[in-house]
Amino acid sequence: MLKQLLRKTGKFFYLARGIKTAFRETFIPSKRPTFDGWYGLKTYSQPPWVGHKIGDLSLESRFYKVDCKLREKMSNKSFTLLRADLIKTIDLMDSLMWRNYIVFWSFVFAAKSTKSEVKNYIEAGVADGISAFYAINAAESYNYEYKAYFYDAWGEVEMNNPSTRGKELGYEGLDLEIVKNNLSDFQDNIVFIKGKIPETLNRENEPESVVWLSIDLNSEQPTIDCLEYYWGRVEIGGVVLLDDYAQPAYIDTKNAVDNWLLKQKNALLLHLPTTQAIIIKIT
Repeated sequence: MLKQLLRKTGKFFYLARGIKTAFRETFIPSKRPTFDGWYGLKTYSQPPWVGHKIGDLSLESRFYKVDCKLREKMSNKSFTLLRADLIKTIDLMDSLMWRNYIVFWSFVFAAKSTKSEVKNYIEAGVADGISAFYAINAAESYNYEYKAYFYDAWGEVEMNNPSTRGKELGYEGLDLEIVKNNLSDFQDNIVFIKGKIPETLNRENEPESVVWLSIDLNSEQPTIDCLEYYWGRVEIGGVVLLDDYAQPAYIDTKNAVDNWLLKQKNALLLHLPTTQAIIIKIT
């Protein structure tokens, strides 16, 4: 009886709070969120990319310049989106800004924290190349010498998330040639590796060391396969960026990563409200 009463009371409480928040944000401009993005993320403080002067060389200003550059390329059709779920997203770039900022920031952190002269990096799960665009431009904006290694099936893949979605097929609309065109300005610094993980982890055309490893595979086993394969090559101070670490749909991947982390004495994970996570190699 008490549990039922608490459930009903809780529902009314959240409903009332939701109505109050909606009213306040609609009629009081100063109470509106400064950011409203994917997976319900809202922030009310000033975002890092706001309020910088023209010509400012701060990381935040560099990020904003890159963000504007990508929006312009999308507008003039020189950067093509291939994923239907992104194409249909209202205000796509605005809703992704915190996630894209994390991509940019984490790459700069990794580049500054590692000792290698050439900043090799891996991206497993490239899709259209949006995050790749930010990572590459992070390297370019700080004049780092770099080499990017991109893994993706660029075609239909089976994803397995037993606790939530089970087995499902997706990403059949991706096209490697279009992605190459999206990133054509940087083609001399990119190695494209087409196929499915772990089959493509075969030590051909691969770097000996890595400063930044981005994993966006939406499936438990390939994520762990990639982590285990490349962790030994991540430099001290290097970063692993997990794109969907905290998304409820991929809880199996999170659990597998957490179990993997328990075995690592030189890894520190930062769980972010964007659903991403950063793992830093500390020793």
